[in-house]
This record gives sequence, C-alpha cells and structure tokens, in this order.
Amino acid sequence: MVRHFAFLVLLSLLALVAGCENKPSEELALEALRDAFSEVGKIESVKKLNGWFEDESKNKYTMEVEYVIKFNKEFITELNKARGSITALLLMPIYNTCFSGENKKLMKEESKCKSQAKITFRKTDKGWKMISEESELWK
Repeated sequence: MVRHFAFLVLLSLLALVAGCENKPSEELALEALRDAFSEVGKIESVKKLNGWFEDESKNKYTMEVEYVIKFNKEFITELNKARGSITALLLMPIYNTCFSGENKKLMKEESKCKSQAKITFRKTDKGWKMISEESELWK
C-alpha cells in the first residue's frame, strides 16, 4: 500500500514538472509594463494573448499581451496642451489608440485605455528580464 502511494505521488510530481514550461508569467509582463509606463499612468491589468520562444535554446521569449492603462492627471493635462502643436505628432499613436474611432472620448483626468504590446524577455541567471517592449501606444 505504501509503495502504491509513493508511486502515485512520484507520478503526480512528474506530471506536474512535465506540464510546467519555464517561461515568463503574466505577472512579470505586468511588472515590465508598470516600469515602462510609470511616468504616464498605472497599468491596471494584463492578459496574455500569445507567446513563443525566439530560439531553440529557449533563452528568449516573446509575449503578446493586452493591457489597460489608467493615465495620470498630469499626463492627460500634457496631452490636452499638446493638441495642435508639433508635440502632438509624437503623441499621435496615443490619440489614435485611446481617443479616436471606437475609443473616442474626452481626455479627462485619469482616462483609461486598452492597448496591446509585444514584450521580449531574456533568461538570465537571476530569472527572466525584459529586453524590449513594443506597444501600440508608442509606434
């Protein structure tokens, strides 16, 4: 009976280990985006859409995510001031993604926006580290 129980425990552990791939988590993507956007707002949520290893060594992983950012008051003030100026050209992707078409709304204090990003991580001795981030907001 003890041998049977030990075998089941070992089998369960092997299934658990085999089912877990060592790749970055959604929580790591959330951290990376929070760091990248800390000056303009707060990332409220992240949802993984897709992910893949870039090479056979499995040391580089790219994750496509959808996220919601809540712009801070100061950034919205700057966006509103920039309308019609040369600076507005640099901010055009933000206008197009968050404040036009289906997303058209007034730019008010703490506006929210849903967007997508592609984040690439590299595996290091200290875990996964972000090496690049491409967001629809900064194209």
